[in-house]
Amino acid sequence: MSQVNLLPPDILQRQGTRKLATTIVVGGLVLLGLILAFYLLQANRLAGVNDDIEAQERTNTSIEQEIDALEPFADLQVEADQAVEMLRNAYAGEMSFSQALMDMSRITPSDSYLQSLAVGLESPTVDGDVTFVGTLAFNAQAIGIDTVALWISRVEEIEGWVNPWIATVETTDSSLDIRTFPVNADLTSEALTARGRGDMGDTGG
Repeated sequence: MSQVNLLPPDILQRQGTRKLATTIVVGGLVLLGLILAFYLLQANRLAGVNDDIEAQERTNTSIEQEIDALEPFADLQVEADQAVEMLRNAYAGEMSFSQALMDMSRITPSDSYLQSLAVGLESPTVDGDVTFVGTLAFNAQAIGIDTVALWISRVEEIEGWVNPWIATVETTDSSLDIRTFPVNADLTSEALTARGRGDMGDTGG
């Protein structure tokens, strides 16, 4: 069944224009809504980024404050290291003479006695795995040549005393078989005190 529109053409034209305007307005509103939603989404993301930035800045500030608080301790550590280095330099090559006398007393045979003792420390020299730091020289008297030989073996019992030798042996009293002789030996780094070797954990001799 066909319909016949009896409205005048100008009314029909106005109706079409209103529909078109309505469509445009609705489309504009929808587009505006989409734009607003996109703006709100981006604004929310930006707010999240700003929160992250602020949180990181707070973390950085906290770390900087901790570093500033630890700086005095770092300065103290530097001063302590410098003091230890000064002590290490001051005690470098130190040898305990009192310990040397005790060692000498311990190894002296009962039928012998010490006449003199000299210790000479020098700049360290390295020969293979051994560091030589000086020499030891003493004069002694003993009864019998066997006691003289005993001296040589006993000198090497002391840690850091090596390569002992006797250049000459003189008989000063033939009736009693008294022999006078000089003994020389090399000193290695083992003859030094712990701090003399650079170990500042031991502040004693």
